[in-house]
Amino acid sequence: MCAWRDRGSWVMVVDDDLGVRSALVDLFTVEGYRAVAVSSGESAFVELARDPEPALIILDLWIPGMGSAAFIRRLRASPHAQVPVVVFSAASSVAQVDLDVDAVLSKSSESTALVRAVDRLAISGRPRHGVNRCVPRHERR
Repeated sequence: MCAWRDRGSWVMVVDDDLGVRSALVDLFTVEGYRAVAVSSGESAFVELARDPEPALIILDLWIPGMGSAAFIRRLRASPHAQVPVVVFSAASSVAQVDLDVDAVLSKSSESTALVRAVDRLAISGRPRHGVNRCVPRHERR
């Protein structure tokens, strides 16, 4: 088992769809991350106040409450400003998203594309991030 003690050792999923949240938590758990899922931007800030800084936030483009644009503006003005954000959306215009995010992926993308993006950003981050990623069971020898 991994010891989740350092900053940047977990991934936050912000999506109002329970099925998507569950699938992404399962995916990132298998990949060796600790994943936490919330259903709104407001819930995300509650979680950020409770837990050390995540390696990355996966954000649905259409979240209830404050919405994704307001969430990103508030995040970038907070002590968590350097946390990388990946917008993950089913919207057809996902490629045209004009937000201060690090990547934009369609929910129709293969899970490997999402995992690669998270791995790359969690490690390189917005310049100061590292990650305490566990080795997935299928990669252990």
